[in-house]
Amino acid sequence: ASCLPDNAYFQEWDFKNALPGYERMMTVSQGLTWSVNSATAAQAAMLDLCDIRDAASRMGVHRAVDGKELDVTTPSFIIGGQEVAPMTMAAAFATFANDGEYCEPIALTSVKDARGNKYKVPKQNCEQAIAPEVAAAVSVPLTNLVNSNQGNLRPIGVPAAAKTGTTDLSEQTWTVGYTKGISTASWVGNWTSNTSMNGVAINGVAREYVDGSTIAGAQWTEYMRAVAPLYETGSFGSAGSLMGSPPAQQQQQQQQQQQPDTGSDDEEDDDD
Repeated sequence: ASCLPDNAYFQEWDFKNALPGYERMMTVSQGLTWSVNSATAAQAAMLDLCDIRDAASRMGVHRAVDGKELDVTTPSFIIGGQEVAPMTMAAAFATFANDGEYCEPIALTSVKDARGNKYKVPKQNCEQAIAPEVAAAVSVPLTNLVNSNQGNLRPIGVPAAAKTGTTDLSEQTWTVGYTKGISTASWVGNWTSNTSMNGVAINGVAREYVDGSTIAGAQWTEYMRAVAPLYETGSFGSAGSLMGSPPAQQQQQQQQQQQPDTGSDDEEDDDD
C-alpha cells in the first residue's frame, strides 16, 4: 500500500469462499463471475491496495458512515467489507456501462412551478474514471453472471451485467447491475441491526440460506425487466486485448467443474 507509511498496521483478514473446491487456478474474470473470494484476494495481492482504493474513489465510492474514502488498512474492502450506500453502488456501477465515465448522481433533472417558471438544478458533473476498455472488460464476467442463472438472478431480455454480494452470515445481501442506460442497486438486509437474514420470514417464506442472488437478485431481475427497456440498451463495448483465453488445462478444468449457484461469502458488497 504505497499511500501508507512502512509501519502501517493492517487488520487481519481471514477470508473464505462460499463453497469448497474453488481454491484453484482460474482467471480474474472467472473469479468475479463465480464470486470466488480467493481469486479476488490473489489478484489484489499482485496490486497496490492504494491504487485499488483510488480507482474506487474515482467512481464515487466512499464510506456511508462518514463520507471518507475506503480504509486501506482493512484489506477486505476489496470485496466490500465497509459500509456503502446503495445509491453509491448504483452510480459506481454505472461507470462500467458509461465507457468508464463516472457521473455524480443528480436527483432532479428539471424544476418548473405551476406558473411555468423554471428553476436551476445541479449541472451534470462527469469525469473519466477508468479507461473504456477496462470498463468493457469488467462487464464481461458480470454479463456472464446474469446469463448463468445463479440463484434467482436471471437475464432480463436486453444486455445486462450484475454482481451479487453476501456478508459472512447473510446479514446484508446485494445485487448491483446495469444495462447501457440504467444502473440499479438491490439490497436486502437489516438496517437497524447486524442480524442474519437466514431463517427470517420474508413475505411469509423463511429460507435456510439467503445470499445476494436469493431475494436481492430476484428484486433486481423483476425491476430491470420492467424498467431497462425504457432506457438505452446495447452492448458494453470491446475489452480488446485485456480479455485473454485461459490455458488449455484450465479450460478442461472448467468443463469438469460445476459452477456454484450461490453468491460468494463476501464481506458487505458490495459487493462487492
